[in-house]
Amino acid sequence: MGWKLEVVKMGLYVSFPVAMFHYFNSPGNIEDDLHKARADFIEKYIGTEVWEKRNAEIREERRLQMEERERRMRENC
Repeated sequence: MGWKLEVVKMGLYVSFPVAMFHYFNSPGNIEDDLHKARADFIEKYIGTEVWEKRNAEIREERRLQMEERERRMRENC
């Protein structure tokens, strides 16, 4: 009985981490939770003052980057 118990224990030691890796790396297991979290985020922030402020900041950064790029292009030509 001793060696059979050791075989079972070794099988568990090997198969448990492999099974957990397979379960937690399957996108189908977290897809519903991800969609729910994304919907909650969108519902919470889109259309709010925080969202509009951040969008304005991003637009301003992009505008400044484009101006800088155009200035460098004119200097190089």
